[in-house]
Amino acid sequence: MNTYDQLGKEQPTAVWPWKMFSFTLLIVGLVVVLYFGLKIGYAPYLESRITGLDSEIDQLTRQIPEEDQENFITFYSQLANLQSLLKKHVQPSGLFSVLEKHTSTRVYFTTLDVQVSDRRIGLEGVATSYDALSDQLAEFGKVPEIVKFSVSESQALDGRVRFRILLFLAPSVFGNISE
Repeated sequence: MNTYDQLGKEQPTAVWPWKMFSFTLLIVGLVVVLYFGLKIGYAPYLESRITGLDSEIDQLTRQIPEEDQENFITFYSQLANLQSLLKKHVQPSGLFSVLEKHTSTRVYFTTLDVQVSDRRIGLEGVATSYDALSDQLAEFGKVPEIVKFSVSESQALDGRVRFRILLFLAPSVFGNISE
């Protein structure tokens, strides 16, 4: 028989990389041991802790009368509702600081009408002269919180000028308004 025939008759055998196989086997073994360790050892420990805490909560619940618990729940509910309302509440304090900063000393306001939903303010006031009113309007034109304004009426009486102005404010003055 020649060598060629001998090579053709041999069956090739798969050679396993034994180091890799043993390493994989070791990792799988560690995972299985950890799983059963957690399942058998740690899970019962956690269950006993949960049971203990539940019993402590039950004891505390029995110490507080039911009427006090209901009163507390009602009070907490009222606080939560109040917090929700206050978050949505419009605070006009920003409006007063804007008016205070930008009102001339020769002008004073007698009436303030605030329409929060329209972001509009109606002002009635008295100026020492039309020049003072004109200066006041020019000052309102410089205020970034005032988007636009209009004079709806003015008249001179006894050396003074009575007027009515509508101011339209930027959304930042009143915050987020949702109706």
